Amino acid sequence: MDRFDRIYALHSALRCARHPVSTARLCEELECSPATLRRIVSQLREELRAPVKTSYHEGGGYWYDRNERERYELPGLWFNVAELLALTACLQLLHEIEPGVLGPTLAPLRARWVADEHWHPQQQGRFIEDGRYELRIPYADERELIMDILKQGPDVEVTAPRSLRQAVAAHLQAAAQHYVGD
Repeated sequence: MDRFDRIYALHSALRCARHPVSTARLCEELECSPATLRRIVSQLREELRAPVKTSYHEGGGYWYDRNERERYELPGLWFNVAELLALTACLQLLHEIEPGVLGPTLAPLRARWVADEHWHPQQQGRFIEDGRYELRIPYADERELIMDILKQGPDVEVTAPRSLRQAVAAHLQAAAQHYVGD
């Protein structure tokens, strides 16, 4: 258990207690020595302004002041250095990744039906001169989208992005293998 975990565990134990919680019990719950417990209590009091009271009777103990216990809360989220670096890296990746935009072209028979459907608030569609319908839909996860595309059978062609076109082609080739030799 790291320092922040111990602070939260101590806060939980003291917030629920109506009487002083013994030093021995807190050391067991926090998996620490009495000296470490004293440092955690000191940090809770001094840095986080927690209303911690100390009992010096029968081995000692700690509790929150009755009048302050219900109002006191620890600050929201705490992260250690490794967690902050991981979150920063994830945030950077999210800023660099743009969601894909599906660009299928649908055969005239499907075009009338698809043109009336609304799958995404930012979708864009237009009829092409030959009667086909071109649709552009933003997406983030291609797995479900591939299944929807495959439902259209031979009446749809994915024109963009290339990675989605290749994924659909791979699914269709795998399906065609079930019928080879019949």
